[in-house]
Amino acid sequence: MDFHFHDLHVHTRPHSPDAHWRATLPAMLKTAAKNGVWTVGLANHYFLDTNFKAFQNLRQEVAKKTPPGMAVLIGAELCVLDTAGTIKLTPEEATQLDFVLAGPHHFKQRWVERPPAGSAAAFVAHQHQALLNAAKNPLVHGLAHPWVISIQNASSRWGFTPAEFLAAWTEDHFAELGQVAKDHGTAIEIGMGIHLMAEHQGEGFWQKYARGLQAARTAGAKFYFGSDAHHLFVIARLDWLQPTLTKLGFTPQDIISPEEWLK
Repeated sequence: MDFHFHDLHVHTRPHSPDAHWRATLPAMLKTAAKNGVWTVGLANHYFLDTNFKAFQNLRQEVAKKTPPGMAVLIGAELCVLDTAGTIKLTPEEATQLDFVLAGPHHFKQRWVERPPAGSAAAFVAHQHQALLNAAKNPLVHGLAHPWVISIQNASSRWGFTPAEFLAAWTEDHFAELGQVAKDHGTAIEIGMGIHLMAEHQGEGFWQKYARGLQAARTAGAKFYFGSDAHHLFVIARLDWLQPTLTKLGFTPQDIISPEEWLK
């Protein structure tokens, strides 16, 4: 099918401090082009201790280092700070970005409200509210990697088992999120390597994740492609994306055109 392939979740060094040292802007853009992706969205982290000038300066850098024929959007990935969907971004800053992604589970950041421990149902309810309210935030264009949670470590981190998480987490969560995303024009990310991550967490997780995305689609949500690349070998991996698209049965009509974010 004639998908408009893009990668709208890319981190570069030194703009995202957790990006690999080889993931420089020129190297990442060159690798994306080599992999057949000519529309790239830079979504470097905007943490509470990040100077916004980094995003202002990046636009000048992009103008000098973008390969001919490539479209590069300059955005930011912000932590969802609490269940109210709060992000640290002013409307004035938002006007200087091409798009904004909200990441709902950066729990290791000290400024992010931690979900309750000891109950899978309470954990799921916390995350669900954070996602719903982030989708309603008028400054947010896309939800980054929703529900991509390492459940293998749930017992030691949060005090419940993976089985308890899977029992509490249902397609209804995706369906409600899809409806809210539709109503507020917020796109949901399809990770290029999501099937690899999900399969690593077990067939049950992968099956539920795929059914969940399909439920969000049925509710009317639109989606975008993003690799969340912090390394060169991760950016614009269409070969990783294809199994997910095959599994989901999505069509190009389910995927946004990046130009929509520039309007």
